[in-house]
Amino acid sequence: MFEDIPNENLDITAKVQRDRSLRDYQYYSYDIKDPNREGRIDFQVQDTSLYFLPHEGYIEVAGKIQKERAAGGWENYPQNANVGFVNNGIMELFSSARYLIDGREIESIQSDLGVATTILGLVTYSDDYQRTVGPSMMFH
Repeated sequence: MFEDIPNENLDITAKVQRDRSLRDYQYYSYDIKDPNREGRIDFQVQDTSLYFLPHEGYIEVAGKIQKERAAGGWENYPQNANVGFVNNGIMELFSSARYLIDGREIESIQSDLGVATTILGLVTYSDDYQRTVGPSMMFH
């Protein structure tokens, strides 16, 4: 009644083949000239002749922690000041995130981006990671 159709792609007993042809990674940086502006920030890659590994990508945020002066303007916190952050606090700076390929939406988080990425981090990283490296990345 059933005919056995051989398919090498479905052979779970076959030896795993690994493609090690990738030679190196190249990361691109995007500088935001006015970080205080509200609105959309796009990270676009135009060179379509290359292969991209979006799962290896990351966003690195660098900046100064400042407080508002009573008379207006901003000033740096003193060097010995205690400043607290919430877990995954940098992601709370963003209201939403969308991932598009060729104009087609692949994934999006429209609200509570910080909560969504915190949950992802909790299920992705081990407790050991959260206690060692995590705090330096604002994830603990």
